[in-house]
Amino acid sequence: MLIGVDFLHKCQIIHTDLKPENVLLIKTPKVIRTMPDAEKTRLTLMERGSHQKIEDDDPRKGLPWSAQSLINTFGKDGTYSIKIADLGNACWTHEHFTDDVQTRQYRAPEVILGARYDKLIDVWSVACIIFELLTGDLLFEPKAGRSFDKNDDHLAQISELFGKIPKALALSGKHSPSFFTPDGELKAIKNLKMWYLKDVLREKYKFSDSEALQISDFLTPMLKVNPLERSDARRCLEHPWLQGVDVNNFNSCLSGWKD
Repeated sequence: MLIGVDFLHKCQIIHTDLKPENVLLIKTPKVIRTMPDAEKTRLTLMERGSHQKIEDDDPRKGLPWSAQSLINTFGKDGTYSIKIADLGNACWTHEHFTDDVQTRQYRAPEVILGARYDKLIDVWSVACIIFELLTGDLLFEPKAGRSFDKNDDHLAQISELFGKIPKALALSGKHSPSFFTPDGELKAIKNLKMWYLKDVLREKYKFSDSEALQISDFLTPMLKVNPLERSDARRCLEHPWLQGVDVNNFNSCLSGWKD
């Protein structure tokens, strides 16, 4: 998933709706046609449905369209691979079409607040998906109550997991006045019960101390409430938890894990 998200982001695309339904496990056909090297031949947009050439100042120049980069991304030997699907709500990093993005359970805090968003909302969604794959449960499942709505509960759940939302971020969105006081305090839900991610994994889902620490250390940078502090997909791929994993060899993902 992270490789696919990194590829999209290099193409200046934000998916905006990553969730398990949009991640496919498929058997990849072997690449049988060698594509020209983008850096040597200057791919034209004609190959992608247009008759315009890519100009030197176009942000799409130099994107990963070479044979080797595609093979590295999608595999070459017909192995099972992850594919990201349904870009119907996708947008450019430099041109957004709507603020109504992301499915509820995978929605980043800046989207809830109606603040400006960027490609890092996809990273937040991936972290939520990974937690769900590991535990079988949703990381966030907000519900409305008598005196609060789902957005209030969602922000409260985020705060309980990662600490108080910084005032500057809390007040940064067009919807912020609905959820926060001018001092940056939640309006509708006051009594928060802190339960940090590492403790949730260990106490609720019975991961060992070392596993809970490793998983938490991997996911927490992806779930930074402040998007300016959130890791991008490329940095996530460099995390020690993924070292030694060969995307073309499923068994490599199981090293060190119990049956």
